[in-house]
Amino acid sequence: MMSSAAATKERLYGSLTAKLAKFSSELRRNESSMARMKNDVVAMQTLAGLHGAQFMAAQRIVDIEFERQDVQRGRRSGVVTPQQ
Repeated sequence: MMSSAAATKERLYGSLTAKLAKFSSELRRNESSMARMKNDVVAMQTLAGLHGAQFMAAQRIVDIEFERQDVQRGRRSGVVTPQQ
């Protein structure tokens, strides 16, 4: 027959084993989430760069249009327009 102290000890060890298994599972899940987040950050950086490039290209087109309008009105703003 097992003493009360031994039974308590076995129960606590069982509980500890279950908690460590759950903790290990959560660590693996966290590691997987971090790897996914790393890939998402790289994708977001790429997307931000592409959007920045699109913005700069659109701004250049707007600048050229404003320059053309200024030239048509007889004003000069200093923006160099490409030859067509």
